[in-house]
Amino acid sequence: MWSRVRTNLWTTRKAMSEDLPDLAHIARCSAQESPIEISHQNSSFKHLGGLSLHYHRNIGPNVQIAANGHGGFNVYPANEDFNFLFYKRTPFHLAQMHAHWGSPDQNGSEHVIDGIQYPMELHFVHYNKKKYSTFSGSIGQPGGIAVIAVLVQIGENNVEFEKISKLLVVHRRKRDTNSEKDGKANGSGETFQLPTIITNMINGINEKLEKLFDFRKLLPDSLDYFAYEGSLTTANYEKCVQWIVLRNSITISKEQIDTLHGVSAANFRRLQPLLGETKVERNFREMKIFFLLIALVPMLTMVEAGWHSLGAYEAKSPGSYVHRYEPNRKKRNPQLRRENVNGTVVPLNAKKKELISAQGHRTALKQPAT
Repeated sequence: MWSRVRTNLWTTRKAMSEDLPDLAHIARCSAQESPIEISHQNSSFKHLGGLSLHYHRNIGPNVQIAANGHGGFNVYPANEDFNFLFYKRTPFHLAQMHAHWGSPDQNGSEHVIDGIQYPMELHFVHYNKKKYSTFSGSIGQPGGIAVIAVLVQIGENNVEFEKISKLLVVHRRKRDTNSEKDGKANGSGETFQLPTIITNMINGINEKLEKLFDFRKLLPDSLDYFAYEGSLTTANYEKCVQWIVLRNSITISKEQIDTLHGVSAANFRRLQPLLGETKVERNFREMKIFFLLIALVPMLTMVEAGWHSLGAYEAKSPGSYVHRYEPNRKKRNPQLRRENVNGTVVPLNAKKKELISAQGHRTALKQPAT
C-alpha cells in the first residue's frame, strides 16, 4: 500500500514539475541588457584566464554571407566543429560573425570603453553545442551563448575584411541595377529605388566567398578582455549571453567602412543602463605598476649618481697610473685596482685601500677633491 502511495506521489510531483516554468533557470540569468559602457573604474580584476581560440581557415566557397534582416550581414563558418572557443573550460562553437556600425558622421560601436565609441564593432557569436545541441536551442539558456566583441577603428586596410567588402560592393551594384530596372518598368520615366535597408532585406546577400577566410585575422594580437553577462543586442534581446569584450581594437580603412554605409544605415543598439548587481570583470590588471616604475625612475637615477660618486671615482697620480676605486659586482667586498696607461690592470689591496706598485712601494689612495 505504502509503495503505491509513494509511486503516486512521485508521479504527481513529476507532472507538476513539467508543467511549471523553470524558475531556477530564470533566476540564473542576469537582468542586464546589452550593450553597456565599460570602464576600468566599474570593472574589477579576476583570474578568468586567457581565451583559447581555435579558428581554422575556411576553405573555398563554404563561407556564406547572407542578409540577416537587421540591415547588415552574417558570415557563417564552413564547419562549426573546426571553429570554436574554450571559455571557463566550456567549448563554444562559432555560429556566425556579424558587424554593427554607425553613419558617416556618427560612430556605431555598441559597447563603449572608457567613454570612447568606435566606428564599428564585430560580434563573433558562439553557442554551447555540447549542452544544447543547436544554436536556436542555446539562445536564452544559462551558459548557452558567448559573444566576442571586437572594436574597430579607422586606420590601415584589413586584408581579411576586404574579402567581405568586395562581395558587398558586388551585391550593392546588382541591387542598384535591379532597382533602376524596376523603376523604369513603371513607365514613369523616373528611376524608383527602395530605401537601402528594405532592398537589402528583400534581395539579400546570399552568396559564397570564393576565397580562403580566416576569422582569427579579424581579432587583435592581444586578447585581454572585459567580461559580463548581458543580452543579445538584436530583437528579441534574449538574456543569458556571456559577453567577452576585447580590450584592444583592430583597424579597417575608410574605404572599407564606407562600403558598409552603402549596404545599410546605422544598425547599432543604444547603450543600456548598467544595473547595480551587474559584475564587469577583466582578466588583466591596471597599469598601476607601470606608473609606479615611471615614478621610480628619477629615484633610481639619483641612487646611481650617488653610487658613482662614492664608489667609482678615479684619480691621476703624478706617475703614469690612473687609480680607480669601484665596487666589484661579482664579490661583496669592493676591490682596488690600478690601470696602467697601456691598459694593464693590477689588483690592489682593498682592505687598507692602498695601492701596491710593481716595485712593492705603497701609495695611499685618496679621493680627489671636487
